[in-house]
Amino acid sequence: MATTTRPRMGFYRHTPERGASMPSGIILVASNGAEFALWFDTTGDLRTAAVDAVESASFNPNSDGTVVGSQS
Repeated sequence: MATTTRPRMGFYRHTPERGASMPSGIILVASNGAEFALWFDTTGDLRTAAVDAVESASFNPNSDGTVVGSQS
């Protein structure tokens, strides 16, 4: 896995808390107010789920949510 010391111009690095076992992600809000999260699992697949699922204590970033498109 490659890690850059600074992001390419126009990119922004979202990093999780140091030592955290959860990935960083973004939350997007639909026009009806529903909130959805996007994150990458450890295989590099982009996943999405409703925010309430992501914020639950049992959330597993590598198996929960839905893989976006036909990546795997």
